[in-house]
Amino acid sequence: PRSGRCRRRAGRLPDPLTACASPGQGAPSPAWSRPTWGYCSAMTDQGTRAEQSEGSLGGRLPAVHRYDDELARMDAVATIAALDRGDVSVREVVAAAVERARSLDPELGAVAFERFDAALSNLDSARPRRGGFHGIPTFIKDMVPVAGLPLTWGSAALAGGPPQRRTAGVARDMADMGMTLLGSSTMPEWGFTPSTEFPDRDPTRNPWNPRRSVGGSSGGAAALVAAGVVPVAHAVDGGG
Repeated sequence: PRSGRCRRRAGRLPDPLTACASPGQGAPSPAWSRPTWGYCSAMTDQGTRAEQSEGSLGGRLPAVHRYDDELARMDAVATIAALDRGDVSVREVVAAAVERARSLDPELGAVAFERFDAALSNLDSARPRRGGFHGIPTFIKDMVPVAGLPLTWGSAALAGGPPQRRTAGVARDMADMGMTLLGSSTMPEWGFTPSTEFPDRDPTRNPWNPRRSVGGSSGGAAALVAAGVVPVAHAVDGGG
């Protein structure tokens, strides 16, 4: 683990990739922001992220990923087990996911709006029970209200709207289970198309080949999980 962040116990945290891609009132100074980094379109042939790297996921890993992070190689089940054993803390898990999101989203464009600082500052590090989802970081698709975040359904028509006053629907359910909501993930306008592309900005990029866009309409969620940013993310399938 980098900089000794993860207190690994021998034989406790798995080395292999484990199912990584399994598939209020708004405050005057809102605790959210749309990521301002630009899409990094120039990927050099020498850059390791532009190459298909070797790993245990079918012999290779996505071109854009953070599976060098030990925590990114664990799915939600393995992360919960590590938390229960005390191998890693809730704060370490969430802070690592935030760091991965900040480092990868300039290339992916999968985060619609983020609340990283708010998530870390309001974090409850105590786990109420073993086996629960408390402390698992995730993103909510930009079609479900999350308190403090705008809600745009991927459409420029709703850009600039006020932050949501409350967290509702499945986002509330996931928060009630103890999951840490890091922000909202991208989707095509109104979820109408099967590709997460936009008329007014760069598309959400496919971690396996960032020269291509990702599918949809839960493209941001898929990209974030496939790249190892979070172990699980909210998604919706309108096609059944």
